[in-house]
Amino acid sequence: MNSLKKLLLLSITDKKMLFEAIVTLFLVKILVVLSPLRWYASLLGKEHAKSPEDPYANDIVFAISRAIVRGRKAFPWKTLCLCEAVTAKIMLNRRQVVSTLYLGVAKEKGTLIAHAWLRCGTTYVTGKRGMEKFTVVSTFA
Repeated sequence: MNSLKKLLLLSITDKKMLFEAIVTLFLVKILVVLSPLRWYASLLGKEHAKSPEDPYANDIVFAISRAIVRGRKAFPWKTLCLCEAVTAKIMLNRRQVVSTLYLGVAKEKGTLIAHAWLRCGTTYVTGKRGMEKFTVVSTFA
């Protein structure tokens, strides 16, 4: 099934969520590329804090995760894990759902690499793949 058909078959709620994800991903991409983290860190929440790890399986969390996965396919460039995590954090904050954004680093072939992921309760909203090989250097809740 082609992308347009899939888009047309989405519910109105899913279409709105997808539109919000695409716009937010775009704005966050500009923010991340043009400014250092310290300039927008206050938007992410309290540094070195974590949200509760209670099981929290709200439909909105899964809907936001799906919207970001669908939204990143709409871009001609690759979205960064940081952009996806910040976008999810913003979308969850708008709905007053607490979450924790993790920033981690690892060494790969002698080079330092970074990764970002977002957790809400026990659910990983973005960046779950590969997160276990990274050492957490900062969190925002």
